[in-house]
Amino acid sequence: VAGLRLLERADKLAETGNCSQAIKLYEKALDGNPSGVEALTGLGYCHLDAKNFASAQARFRAALGISSRYQDALWGVAEGYQQQGLKDQAIAGYRKFIEEHPTSRRADMARRQIERLGGDPGGSGASPGGAEPGEDTGDSTPESKPTPTPGPDSKPAPSPGSSPGSSPGSNPGSNPGNGEDE
Repeated sequence: VAGLRLLERADKLAETGNCSQAIKLYEKALDGNPSGVEALTGLGYCHLDAKNFASAQARFRAALGISSRYQDALWGVAEGYQQQGLKDQAIAGYRKFIEEHPTSRRADMARRQIERLGGDPGGSGASPGGAEPGEDTGDSTPESKPTPTPGPDSKPAPSPGSSPGSSPGSNPGSNPGNGEDE
C-alpha cells in the first residue's frame, strides 16, 4: 500500500513537470520492489522528458523484460524513438503496441502516429530497418527480411534504411508478463 502511494505521488510530480523529485520517489519505490514496472516506466518517462534517450529506453526495456506487454512501456519505446527522429524504429514501436493491444484506446492514437511518420497505419511488421536486432516485430517470414550474403573476407554492408541509435543491451526479455488491456 505504501509503495502504491509512493508511485501515485511520483506520477503526480512527473505529470506536473517535477521529474527531479519524481525520480527520487520512483527510485525509492524500486528499492521496495525492484521489479516494479510502473516505477521503471515512470523513470523512463522522466528521462525522456529530460531528453536522456538512452536512459529512457533502458528503463522502458527493463519494464518490458518483466512484463513484455506493458502498455506504458511499449508506448514509451515508440515515443522515445519518435522524439529522436528515428522514424522507422518509432513506426515499428507503434506497430508493436497495436499488435499487443489492438482494442485499447491508444491503438487508434498509435495508428495516427504511424500515419504522421509516413508509415502505413494498416501495415504489419516493421518498416525497412525499423526493427532492432533480435526484436520481434511480428513479421517472421524470411522473404520479408532479406539479408545480404557477405563474401568470405568482407564485412556485410548495412541494410538500406537502417538507422543508428539502438542502445546496447536494450532487447526486451521474453517473459510474457501480464500486459493487461484497458
